Amino acid sequence: MFDQATKKYDLTMLTHTINYDTLFSQQLLTGQSWQTKSNVLQVTAQHDANYTANQLLKIMLTYDDSSSYNAREGKAKQFAESPVLSNPDFFGNDKQKDGSHLINAKRLHSKFLYARTSIDFVSNDLANVMIKSVSKHWTGTLPASQLTVLYVGTYNLATQKYQKLTYVGTIDDHSLFKKAV
Repeated sequence: MFDQATKKYDLTMLTHTINYDTLFSQQLLTGQSWQTKSNVLQVTAQHDANYTANQLLKIMLTYDDSSSYNAREGKAKQFAESPVLSNPDFFGNDKQKDGSHLINAKRLHSKFLYARTSIDFVSNDLANVMIKSVSKHWTGTLPASQLTVLYVGTYNLATQKYQKLTYVGTIDDHSLFKKAV
C-alpha cells in the first residue's frame, strides 16, 4: 500500500514538473522580448546540434565489418543533408579495385564514444558548429587507440540536420603504440 502511494506521488510530482516546465517555456516565448526569445532559441539550438552530432557521429564512427561500414550513409540520412552524405571522406565505400573490402581485409573496427559541440549565434535557422569527437579504433585483436577529432560544420535548425561538415584534424591520439615509442 505504501509503495503504491509513493509511486502515485512520484508520478503526480513528475506530471506537475512537466506541466510547470512546459508553462515556463511557453511564457518565455510568448510576449517576451526579442532578447529572451533569442536566448531560448540559442539554448535550444545548442541542445539540438549536440544531440544530432552525437547521433550522426555514432553512425559515422561505429562499424565492425564492411557491411556495417557501407550501410552508414543510409542510416545517417535523418541527421545530415546531401553535401555531408555525399562526402567520400565520411561515407565512402570500402570496396577496392580488386573487389575485396578494405574493412574486412584489414579487420578494422571503430566505436564512437561521445561528442561535444559549441555553436555560434543562430542566424536564419543556421548555426556554425564546432564538434569535438572521441572514438576508439582498433585492428583485429590489437588494443584500441582513442582518437579525439575536431570537426566544423553548419547545423540547420529547420531540418534538424547538418548541412555542412568538415574534418579539421586529430587533436589527440592515445595510441598504445605511440606511447611505447
